[in-house]
Amino acid sequence: MQVQAQSLKMSATEEGRTKLDLLNKLGRPVQDGRATFGFNWSRGTIFKHTPNFLPEVTESSNVFELSYRVQTNGSRAWQSWFFYPRVGVTGMYARFGDPEIFGQAYGVVPWINFVSRIKRLHINYQLGVGFAWLNRPFDAVNNPVNNVIGSHINNVTQLAIGAEWRLHENWSVEGRLSFTHFSNAKTQPPNLGINVPAYGLGLRYRPKAENTDRFQEGIKHLFNKKIRPGFYLGHGFEGSLGPKYSVYIANVFLTKRTGLRGQLLLGAEAAYYRSIYFFGVHHVAVEAGKEHLSALKVAPFTAYELFLGRASALFSLGYYVYDPFLPKEALYAKVGVQCNVLGDHFKNDKQLKLGMHLKTHYGDADYVELGLMYVY
Repeated sequence: MQVQAQSLKMSATEEGRTKLDLLNKLGRPVQDGRATFGFNWSRGTIFKHTPNFLPEVTESSNVFELSYRVQTNGSRAWQSWFFYPRVGVTGMYARFGDPEIFGQAYGVVPWINFVSRIKRLHINYQLGVGFAWLNRPFDAVNNPVNNVIGSHINNVTQLAIGAEWRLHENWSVEGRLSFTHFSNAKTQPPNLGINVPAYGLGLRYRPKAENTDRFQEGIKHLFNKKIRPGFYLGHGFEGSLGPKYSVYIANVFLTKRTGLRGQLLLGAEAAYYRSIYFFGVHHVAVEAGKEHLSALKVAPFTAYELFLGRASALFSLGYYVYDPFLPKEALYAKVGVQCNVLGDHFKNDKQLKLGMHLKTHYGDADYVELGLMYVY
């Protein structure tokens, strides 16, 4: 019993230390003067980006944001290579115009903010990707006119450019332009998406004055300049008003580092659509024996991958050269985020990555996919 009591006491002590370490890590940016708390208000109008967009937009939308951001200080090498960006998270509330149709949105958006500093003026460029819950999706009985959002859970992606002026060592104000997109990546139709271009104002509070002397200069690491091969395997999810269908993706590519910040990729991709296969079989729409070939689409592609330590962002463009049945727009784009399980990109020539990507055709989502990439 005594041994058991001592064991429980040690376990409780270790748990207490873990909690204390976590609190210290969360509080350290505040103590260092790198943490900022902010409020933003934005006003805009939902943009009807396609003739298929049924609802009439008659009112403006308002977006309210509470944010917490941390100024990076070069403690990781990639931070200095990108001139010490800011990272943060935003809690978002959006009240769309015509709320009886579009309703309201509640979201959480992690983001990265790249900064150009001119004395008291900071010009910043922000990219955020997160999730939101919308309370008025399409409903055949209660909300049939809303053919733009098909589910409660949606992705939210936000681009913004702002000008922040420091009034005082603790306070600053900001004016900005933003573009916010809500959609479910076609996991549940209808899914045209809600797009809100907006203008806005913000207020920032820093509990402790920023100390730029803490910024660390990044080490100029060497990198492999050779052209190297790689492959990718993915599984996509394509929604419909009925069942959901899988999409199987495979590609091979060559890649070359363009510097410490990223790499170029050039390759070929094949995607197999189960939905097209079943359509061809059930409707006897393709020649017997060619059902599988009819569901295949092949495209060369080019891509750029931006390295952010262990994480990365991938942007690619492809063009179908084989699309025999139920063809889509020939040009497509993919955006995604990946994580290199082998560590920071500059430390490892080989790359093994897990990622999530969204494929679109001129803003119309095709599918969302999960995948595995390997570079030799």
